[in-house]
Amino acid sequence: MAKNRYRTTWGATTLLTAELDVYKQLIEDLKWNFSFVITLSESDFPTKPIEVLSEFLSMFPNQNFVSGNIPNISNRDFIQYVAYGDDELIRGLRFAFNYTAMPCESFYHTVLINRIYCDSHVRMNLRMVNWDRRRGCTCYNMDVSDLCGCSPLIYRITDKRKFAVSSSIN
Repeated sequence: MAKNRYRTTWGATTLLTAELDVYKQLIEDLKWNFSFVITLSESDFPTKPIEVLSEFLSMFPNQNFVSGNIPNISNRDFIQYVAYGDDELIRGLRFAFNYTAMPCESFYHTVLINRIYCDSHVRMNLRMVNWDRRRGCTCYNMDVSDLCGCSPLIYRITDKRKFAVSSSIN
């Protein structure tokens, strides 16, 4: 459980602040000996056993899996850099992203491609998301932050075949 509390809302800058604070807590207070941090959103649910995931990540010890949204898998060195970095890039990005909508969906990507970590970026999506929206996405003057009804759908029992295909990929 995180030591500090933040009011976080999807797309708010406090989400990035909270993540960076948790990374510092992992390193300083908990002193965990970790190789990777897996950041999951509230909608994510791991479908692979931890042993399979650990074995997979052991093949990429210095890599970072940062895709187009919040869930990321980042190595310890990168986590330390974004949490504690005090160079011009990190200071500038922290300032700029404090005034940006959805900073978690681009802060890590921007840091990753602009520093020594750019060669560590693996372009591989390790998520399975249900974007099967037959009606499409249309804005109807909605006062909610879900990109005009374009949020992923939940999986249902009828989608179990998709999981069977996914589980055959180790």
